[in-house]
Amino acid sequence: MTYELEIEIDDPLEETIDAIFGEIEEAIETIGKYRPLQLKHTVAVDIDELLEDNRSIGIVWETQHVKDLRPDLTEEQAWEVLQACEHDRLSDPMLETIRLFAEKLYPQKRKASPSRVARIIADYEPNGDERENLVDLLTDAMHWCESFGEPFEEFCGTARMHFEVEAQTSGKGA
Repeated sequence: MTYELEIEIDDPLEETIDAIFGEIEEAIETIGKYRPLQLKHTVAVDIDELLEDNRSIGIVWETQHVKDLRPDLTEEQAWEVLQACEHDRLSDPMLETIRLFAEKLYPQKRKASPSRVARIIADYEPNGDERENLVDLLTDAMHWCESFGEPFEEFCGTARMHFEVEAQTSGKGA
């Protein structure tokens, strides 16, 4: 059986409860003032080992790299430059370096296509690699343009536009 009891809390008891709550609130504020803002756990990581375990390499840019190129920038400005650099993996210049080393270590033999440029590239240096021949041909074209005051970069841009038009008309896309 349950009975209801009415108990009146007199003023001294209510004041005691208020005092206890006041002390609890004060303790919470004190804890908030003196505890560390964030708990940290430091772990030493060997980045080279971590990359090797994942069969990867990494390139790390530091603000000093920016300041080597632009000594007039402050540390904060150099950091802003790094943050503004967006990495586009598909157009990364490092891809060409990877391609060159892969070709050097494991040469790929190609079947020459019957096109006019394939013959020019293959014959440019008869004993040369096709990729090296193409680079040599382009380098010599740059020298030619420089000798005669012709705009090599402009020619490349025009060639790019011609290529895109031809690729679209042949249905291959650019």
